[in-house]
Order: sequence, then structure tokens, then C-alpha cells
Amino acid sequence: MMNQSDTYTAQQPVPDSASDQQQRDLADRIDKQMLQAIAESRSRVAMQQFYQRYQSRLLPFLQRMTPDTALTEEVYNDVMLTVWDKADSFKGESRVSSWVFSIAYRACLKRLKRHSVYQKLKDFLSFTSEQQEELAHNEASQLESGDLVAKALKTLPDKQRIVVELAYFEGYSVSEIADIADCPVNSVKTRLFHARKKLGQYLTTQQGASDYADTISL
Repeated sequence: MMNQSDTYTAQQPVPDSASDQQQRDLADRIDKQMLQAIAESRSRVAMQQFYQRYQSRLLPFLQRMTPDTALTEEVYNDVMLTVWDKADSFKGESRVSSWVFSIAYRACLKRLKRHSVYQKLKDFLSFTSEQQEELAHNEASQLESGDLVAKALKTLPDKQRIVVELAYFEGYSVSEIADIADCPVNSVKTRLFHARKKLGQYLTTQQGASDYADTISL
């Protein structure tokens, strides 16, 4: 259960010294606490906190799927409405974030098709500043490498680019991606295999690409 007095618990910071796995585990425990409050007591406080909590993670993911800002906001609200309506259907067999990203994945594709802008998924990809920093070791090469990889990713078929997005940018495992995309684990592995191959071929044909071919770590 959660009420106004639980705000601190849900928003407590993760220690900087914690490992990535510890951070993910703590974040998931907080997510489950919120989701339980939404499911059992219909806590609007918990829902508001959950809504705000996922904006920084889910909105960039949706924005990379479509450059339409209005559509991105619509999808995000669709996802949060589904969380509110279906919180009691979460069985705890995966991370809450995997469940939410799965909802977002399907909601975004549905909206894209409905708005007849599915083709935009093939033509758009953006990077956050944090992701650009991971692609390069200095400011001089940061934008160059980011631009090169972004162009390479644009050449991938939709399903391959989405699994790269989930694996590389969002840090999901193959099994988690299979849950999100609702497909077999082997399909995810196959898509990642072909994506690696195509990215490598593209990068090595570009001027200076050899300096950046190893920046993709799936």
C-alpha cells in the first residue's frame, strides 16, 4: 500500500556506489511497490509518481521510434493508462520495466500504423547526450561517431533496429527483449546477429569507420 507518507520511499535515491545490477534491483523493487499500490488501493499518488518516474526512460525510447512529438506524448499516456488499468495483471515474473516497455512497444506500433507514419520508424533515430558519451572517449570524436552509428542504424530493418535499441540503449537481456517484443528468444538472437553483420558492413565502408566499428557492443 502507498499513500502520501510513502513518497520518500518511492523516490529515495540509489547510492552512487551501488553496482548497475544493484541499481536495477532497487529500481525494480520500488517499481513493484508502486505497482502494488496502484493495483490494490488505486493510489493516485503512486500512479503520479510512476508516471513521472518513467518519463526519463520511456519518452526517449518512444521518441526514437517516431519523431512526431504529439504522437510520442499520446503513446506515453496510452502506456500509463494501461498501467493504471492493468496493474493487477502484472504477475511479477519479470522486471516491471520489461512489462512497461512491452506495453510501450505494442502501443507505439499500433499508433504508428493508425497514423500512417510507420515509415518514419525507418527514417529517424536520435541519441541522448549520455549515450553519445558512451560511444566516444573525447568531445572531438563524440558527435562524429554518434552521427556515423546513427546513420548505420537507419539502414537496419525495423525489427532489427528495435532489438538493437532495446539491447544497446536500454540494456535489456535477450530474454527480456523476447518478452517485450513478444517473440521467441531465438528470433531476438537472429535479429541481433543480422543487425551486427549489417552494421559492421556499413561502418567498414564509410570513411574512418574502422575507428568506430567496435563502439557497438550488443
